Amino acid sequence: MTAAHTSRRIRRTLLATAAVAGAVGIAGQAGALPPPPPPPRNDPPVAALTVSPNPAAVQPSIVLAPITTRELQVLRGGVLVSFDASASNDPDGTIVRYEWDLDGDGTFEKTTTTPTISRRYTQPGTIRTRVRVTDDFNAMTTKPVDLLLHRAPTPKITASRTVVLPGDTIVLNGNGSTDDSGPIAKYEWDLDGDGTFEKTGPEATTSYGAAGAHTVRLRVTDALGAPATSAISLRVHRQPTASFAVRPVTPGVGQLATLDGAPSEDDGSIARYQWDLDGNGTYETDGGGAATVGTRFAVPGPARVGLRVTDNDGATAETTRTIQVSQQVVTTDVTAPSLRPARTRVRIAKGRVAVALTCPSSEGTCRIGVRLRGTGPLAGRVLGSGSATVRGGRSVTLRIALSKAGKTRLRRAGAIRTTAVVSVTDGAGNRSVTRTTVRVSR
Repeated sequence: MTAAHTSRRIRRTLLATAAVAGAVGIAGQAGALPPPPPPPRNDPPVAALTVSPNPAAVQPSIVLAPITTRELQVLRGGVLVSFDASASNDPDGTIVRYEWDLDGDGTFEKTTTTPTISRRYTQPGTIRTRVRVTDDFNAMTTKPVDLLLHRAPTPKITASRTVVLPGDTIVLNGNGSTDDSGPIAKYEWDLDGDGTFEKTGPEATTSYGAAGAHTVRLRVTDALGAPATSAISLRVHRQPTASFAVRPVTPGVGQLATLDGAPSEDDGSIARYQWDLDGNGTYETDGGGAATVGTRFAVPGPARVGLRVTDNDGATAETTRTIQVSQQVVTTDVTAPSLRPARTRVRIAKGRVAVALTCPSSEGTCRIGVRLRGTGPLAGRVLGSGSATVRGGRSVTLRIALSKAGKTRLRRAGAIRTTAVVSVTDGAGNRSVTRTTVRVSR
């Protein structure tokens, strides 16, 4: 209580006492006592209340921008609203109690002796909040303030493309952003990822000169001043480089020439190889994901061949080259050799089975693959495999490690029967497969 308030209270008390004394004196002369005087008048307190923020944006429905753990906890807890009744006063006394109705249900659920309080809110709507102040003579005054709670806007970015080449123009659109309190009032774009929103408007365009990942952010503000931010990632990648090799470098008429697009390069991977084998500018031969294709040239002289590659991001590149075809007519080889194991009864040694094969001298090379498949109780199982490339006229012995199941069966039975599946691809690309029963013993 202030000195001024105390002085006023003392003055009123003295006046009331003097009045009582005068009345007693008069009454003594008249022989009767008058009624007691009324108590001193008490002015009620003046209640004041400020609410901040108001309007207040509750937890947004979608948060796409990266946020810290602390920010996430605040969002989950709702928006914090502060209530301040410090401007309340009592003309002739002191405010001793503050009662708060913060949920708008008409009940003062909180009581404090200080003029401030806060609360978190998670749901939108309008709440009539109130403070009731009580002075030291128990006089009360109530002050209501309507609190408007609304959802923060939901930003949404759409991009014409998210994977582009250097220099390509990207169109960004934020018109899909929404808000529960009406249209979006402001759109701001951070296109270079530096944290500064340098462009405004619902649409923006940008391009990038360097390959790599780039982040674009959109900050939208609703009609009530609440902001929200969303981000997307754009990737700038290098265009592939198309290149291919020819084997042999100078093929003869009718000879199988292998075109190999493996020298093509990309910062991702090549997903598709398309070939123009007749030089008419149309890529009529689609190799899919296979880098090699075979072709034969019918006439000598220069032959124009083209390759178009498409990477895993859809970017394409093309190249053409002229192949000199020799006048020498090469006999066309259309038959692959059929190879079979040299021995059909073999012993296992150090867990391995030796399978010997010979590439015919009529072939330039043989690419050989062998799989031992089980029979009987082991039917359907691959018991081991091996491969090798050998020149024509040479022999090779593949020492194939037997599987655990094969070893177990061999240990119990002493011998097992397998099917040796031998696949051979010759230098011309012809392929054959043979199957031979091979007995393996301990």
